[in-house]
Amino acid sequence: MFNLLAIDCGNSFVKWGLHDGDSWITKHKVSWNEIDSLHSKFLNISKPSHIYISFVARDDLKIYIDKLIFSWQVDVHWIVSRSSQCHVTNSYVNPVQLGCDRWAALIASWIRLREACLVINVGTAMTVDVLTNDGIFYGGIILPGVFSMQNCLLSNTKLIYSHDGQFHDFPRSTEDGLISGTIHALIGAIERMHNLMAVQLKIPINQCVISGGGACQIIPFLKLSYIWIEDSVLEGLVVIAKDDILNTQL
Repeated sequence: MFNLLAIDCGNSFVKWGLHDGDSWITKHKVSWNEIDSLHSKFLNISKPSHIYISFVARDDLKIYIDKLIFSWQVDVHWIVSRSSQCHVTNSYVNPVQLGCDRWAALIASWIRLREACLVINVGTAMTVDVLTNDGIFYGGIILPGVFSMQNCLLSNTKLIYSHDGQFHDFPRSTEDGLISGTIHALIGAIERMHNLMAVQLKIPINQCVISGGGACQIIPFLKLSYIWIEDSVLEGLVVIAKDDILNTQL
């Protein structure tokens, strides 16, 4: 019986879901500040047959997650990025150094499209990763996400910001300038990576894959064709779990 508990522990939120092999039975999200509520949620779900976790948060929080799942006495797989997995090849100089959340998202994107694409995740950080037509992760960039970029400026300058800013191509107030500058920077990074694929790698792409809680802030301004995967890391964990189980049975 396949009853997978997939957990995506990011910098700001823990996303999790129970998957029966065909579809999600349930999915939820909590911030690390509300992590205590996860205990009661887990009490109300059936015992998982497998637990797969992507973890990129602080080390002390890993201990907390470990305690939450200990009572099930189920083998727990804290995934790490590999040189190759699920038909995706990792070109990082040190493959293990690639964030396991990015790795899971790359795998989910490849399974969905099976063609070259940009894999974009907008959270506390924004990552823009290049996936080729051969399923090769060629490389990618990391930069602050929407709120991280704004908070960095507000913490290190005397800017006064009322959160009422709106995007303009040519903003004429501090509020508009901050939100517009953030969106220009993030969209510009995506478009540059798209251009580099076309010009340097000679890889035209039909789609971008985008996900993450901050994506809604930039999607209205993205001129490239894209598909939305709500929880790309969780989707990738399902693919990885199924692949591991299949290989074990062979």
